[in-house]
Amino acid sequence: PDPEGIALLHDGSYAVSAEGTAREPRLPPSVNIYGRYGDFVRSLKIPDKFVPDPTGPQTKGARGNAGFESLTLTPDGKRLFTAAETALVQDGELASLEAGTDTRVLELVARHETFEPSREFVYRLEPVQRPTFAPTFAFNGLVELLAIDDTTLLALERGFVASTEKPGEGRCTIRLFSVTLSGATDVSTLESLKGHPEVVPLKKTLVLDLSQAQGLSRELAPTLENFEGMTFGPRLPDGRASLVLVSDDNFSAVQRTWFLLFAIQ
Repeated sequence: PDPEGIALLHDGSYAVSAEGTAREPRLPPSVNIYGRYGDFVRSLKIPDKFVPDPTGPQTKGARGNAGFESLTLTPDGKRLFTAAETALVQDGELASLEAGTDTRVLELVARHETFEPSREFVYRLEPVQRPTFAPTFAFNGLVELLAIDDTTLLALERGFVASTEKPGEGRCTIRLFSVTLSGATDVSTLESLKGHPEVVPLKKTLVLDLSQAQGLSRELAPTLENFEGMTFGPRLPDGRASLVLVSDDNFSAVQRTWFLLFAIQ
């Protein structure tokens, strides 16, 4: 199932999101609830448009290894938010060096002693940043969400371009955006986003481009790393809140797991 996101619920249980897999029969993206000791409680209902065809040509749903990478709980405990890492098959193509793409943020609302699907919103992914070298592979995805309140999220986009000169290596782009739900169109009734120019996507504001951050280790800059996790950290001695980013080393000999701590101004 490839678990990726986790949220501690107010009753002490955990919600865990998973990306799904590409190999047949394809596993769909999921959000499951587990007890405080790891016991399975239930699977949450996921709208059918996120569920891929189990076998054969894929005509809809999340792409394999690009489903629910993110998961966050609002401070009041009444809403979970997750998102497909990139566009659903029926909604569009992958982000490229030439253009971005549209993916969906899914809201799950606390009802009937569980969380049920509610609204969906369009999240517009940025194009992949063009590197100075010739790339063999390029990708950008929405890899984490962090709820500030009911209508404001932090969104983490991770781009990667692989190098033709150094197989297994490349350059990451890590950008953090503030996102507001206010004014965005609920697209939960649309099976496909194609042919709907009237749809208003979520409004994004760039908060941090990690390549521009001061004080990073020389080992980390300039190629950065595969940062995919984000959470609020401890209160700092001067009273400021903090934010923690963590990278995934993909079990690779040329990648590392890093933790970065930022003060929130």
